[in-house]
Amino acid sequence: MSSMAKRRIFGGSNGWGDGTGVGLWKLGVELSQLAVQGGDAPAAHFLLTDQAKLSLEVRDAGNGRTLSSRALGTMAAGLHTVPLVAADFAGASPGRDLLVRVSAASSYADGPTDVAQAHFVSQNGGGAALPARPILLGSTPNPMTTTTRIAMVLPDFGTQRVMLGIYDASGRRLRTWSGGFTPGMNEIVWDGTDDRGKALGAGVYFYRLDLAGSRESGRIALVR
Repeated sequence: MSSMAKRRIFGGSNGWGDGTGVGLWKLGVELSQLAVQGGDAPAAHFLLTDQAKLSLEVRDAGNGRTLSSRALGTMAAGLHTVPLVAADFAGASPGRDLLVRVSAASSYADGPTDVAQAHFVSQNGGGAALPARPILLGSTPNPMTTTTRIAMVLPDFGTQRVMLGIYDASGRRLRTWSGGFTPGMNEIVWDGTDDRGKALGAGVYFYRLDLAGSRESGRIALVR
């Protein structure tokens, strides 16, 4: 269920700029970190960088047949959760490999468009199976000034062993969350402090999700 959307990454160490330092986020509309939460309340989660008109489509990944297609309306920038309804799984047998496709068109005249898609597996009752591995959905807002939300979708095993950490550029762990996670969608709010409650300085920090040998990471720019 990994996202096929594009990502921008940070690089360098000489401050902000186009060619050096912290890389600029892609301008305009971008969809990223698309994943499907399974269980009794299946939903698609994704990060949107700018206001856009969205649509959602579910297809059979094996034969390409479209199972559903619907408009989602206009959404603002940020992390979004869109419930998948029974009609999205119409005609899909349990264990079938499906594909969710989210399209975004800028709400501004002549604005850009973007598309993201992710695989998931249908289950009995027309729902979606939980992922076989943890999926890190990203953080918003990013850059952050006061707080940011870090979202993830977790499998139905080993959640008691999940650890999420914030690290500096040298790899030193500054903030840790462990325990209290549940299968499916989880969110952590980080306020820019370390484990002692001390406010951290402006800069680029890394967050890392660890579970059962699986590791995913991302970056957050903290602006003071």
